[in-house]
Amino acid sequence: MCNSWYGSKRFILNPKADREQLTQIMFETFSNPAMYLSNQSVQSLAFDLTDYIGKLLSRRGYSFMSIDETEIIKDIKEKLAYITLDFQDEMKIVLSVLEQSYKLSDGQIISIGNELFRCPSEALFQPTFLGIDSTGINEATYDSIMKCYVGIHKDLSDGTTMFPSFADLMNKELSALAPSTMKSKIIATRT
Repeated sequence: MCNSWYGSKRFILNPKADREQLTQIMFETFSNPAMYLSNQSVQSLAFDLTDYIGKLLSRRGYSFMSIDETEIIKDIKEKLAYITLDFQDEMKIVLSVLEQSYKLSDGQIISIGNELFRCPSEALFQPTFLGIDSTGINEATYDSIMKCYVGIHKDLSDGTTMFPSFADLMNKELSALAPSTMKSKIIATRT
């Protein structure tokens, strides 16, 4: 039995019968005490991440104010952002080495550097950087796993993420939190 609740963002747009079947499986097969289904925007940090990378880019002198320009920030985040395995070491790298170019619709080319890893790394693993009073995704995942019946610890996995190196960093962070006798394997695929 798992003493933790199950939240899903993937099934909310599916037909009602599919959502009911998922609910039945979660309660009857896995003995979940609670369950919550919501749409992706409710459960994700997508808007917070977009806003945060916009703030980081504004410190660099770029201003994205309109709705169309917010779509540019979202595109930058989705195409170029990544998670670094060692945040402190990456911050020490000369900015010009990290810089990537992004071509705007008007033909202007902008340079983006450490904002590309700062956004997801800080937001997901250190949400206090965004003003969110919460533990990072690594600690929240570990705490959820530890609340579950010990027999299923080895069978837990997550679905998808959009940032390269996410699985590697989650594995590194969970291994640091867990006892040395507990091995973790993170499965995260891009869809």
